[in-house]
Amino acid sequence: MSQSAEAVESVKVLLNTTTIRVGGALQTSSAFIIEALRNPGEIEWEFAVSGAGARELEQFGVERPKSMTVFDAPPTGSLAARRQLRELADRSQPDCVFTFSGPAYVRFRQFHVVGCSTPWVTHATWAAFRSLNSVREWTACIVRTIYKRYWFRRADAWVTQTEAAAGGLVKRVGLPADRIGVISNTCGERYRTAQSEKLFPQRGQPIRLLCFSAPYKH
Repeated sequence: MSQSAEAVESVKVLLNTTTIRVGGALQTSSAFIIEALRNPGEIEWEFAVSGAGARELEQFGVERPKSMTVFDAPPTGSLAARRQLRELADRSQPDCVFTFSGPAYVRFRQFHVVGCSTPWVTHATWAAFRSLNSVREWTACIVRTIYKRYWFRRADAWVTQTEAAAGGLVKRVGLPADRIGVISNTCGERYRTAQSEKLFPQRGQPIRLLCFSAPYKH
């Protein structure tokens, strides 16, 4: 029993959020990091975050830990950033690299788990592609989707938010179903706390829904 507990305590994870700059993934990854810092459990965390991610954490009042490396340029289009990220992993030697929302655009030497929340890759229909405004946009989207599929394959295991996305990784990307886990999305603790202070509208009262969106084409 003591040997098993000792093995669990030695787990080290590099959390990679360097490709996240906008959208809901920025909020959810920040909430994840805050929880990991607050309650690390038996995991030794190291963090690789984007500049936008670092600023988001600052707005939540999080002081940057020594275990966090901020990347000014995303690995998406920077070979230097990809090399820096791979070198960080080789230097810290984690048991696992967890890319929160991929692809990572890096082929790690360590066991690599990638989160996938890219519907263009997993289950976009022809109706979605036809909704694009021009042949140029359509071509760019097709090329980008194929490129992302290529990089999604460069991992060892995957995590999605829905069964539909998991099925898309199997059917469209050709990934093994037994290496894909489904973990439903949720909102950060900050939102739960704020909502708990409000009474839900009573029967007959109107319900108003406000949906926030980042200011970019989606």
